[in-house]
Amino acid sequence: MRIRNSRKKKNFLDFLKMFCAKLMGKKFVIVQATGGLGDYIQVRNFFKMIKEKYGGDKKVCLCVCLLGRYLDFAKAYDSDCVDVFFDLRLIQNPVKKEVAIMRLFKYDSYINFYGGHDYWDEINALIRTKEIHDTKRNQKLYITENNKEFMAPLVDVSNFKLHFDKIIEAKNLKDKDYFLIVPTAYTAGNMSLEQTLELSKYLISKNQKVLIFGIENNEKTIFDKVYEKLNENERKHLINGINQFKTSDIPDVVNRAKLVIAPNTSIFHFSLALDKKVICLTPNFQEYIGHKDDNVKYLIEDNIQNINVKDIIKAIEEFCLEKVK
Repeated sequence: MRIRNSRKKKNFLDFLKMFCAKLMGKKFVIVQATGGLGDYIQVRNFFKMIKEKYGGDKKVCLCVCLLGRYLDFAKAYDSDCVDVFFDLRLIQNPVKKEVAIMRLFKYDSYINFYGGHDYWDEINALIRTKEIHDTKRNQKLYITENNKEFMAPLVDVSNFKLHFDKIIEAKNLKDKDYFLIVPTAYTAGNMSLEQTLELSKYLISKNQKVLIFGIENNEKTIFDKVYEKLNENERKHLINGINQFKTSDIPDVVNRAKLVIAPNTSIFHFSLALDKKVICLTPNFQEYIGHKDDNVKYLIEDNIQNINVKDIIKAIEEFCLEKVK
């Protein structure tokens, strides 16, 4: 009942914002901010640039379509620029009030960062606009080779850089200066238990703290499996970050790390947006807009479980300028 009332309140406030914007003669610009959280991190810094392109706060009502599972992050960090967030998961249900609100207003422009991917047909049918900025199907526009033709009329990407203007403190995190290990990823593959354990033991042997981060539905998580294989003294250096944080906590979790070790997943993109040094385990290399590559070491294998831990350790020691004490 509480969730339903909260959603009703959100619907009413969204409608009120858009209705007032309409009365004020504002342009309506809608952006599809793509699918996962890592994708969202790649495009969120474009929102202010896009709003300024169409006239700024006084002339533009900016609406962003995203997946509701990271809505708490988007609201915490981007509400100063975005006027209304629409949950992509609800767009395919024609009886939802979110869809009704979206359909009520006529949009001046639709900007799709995901290249005609999921939800494109549904959104296009709802918003009825002639000005569509899109690219070839399945080309993510934050990948450098895809963006030139699409982005040029909208924003200047030559000096674009991923960044955060603020960091919100994660309330249930007391530690800092740990090595952040992210063993799981949605598309890039998972690190093996053996890799995670060997790497954790190495760092702990150098008197370093290790935070294992992720989201898992397993009864026994990878943290549990690593923890049970450590001795009592080693366990004191291991921090459980599995299912412990909201998405709005992630910037602080990453920012407190000494170094990040992760597959090519959302934490990798957070790390670069926060100027953190990161070792990226990935099956392929892609050049992204706004990435600072001198903060990255890529270890590339078709299956990231085939990456030798000795190579990861070598990268750690090179990154830390001297061997970890």
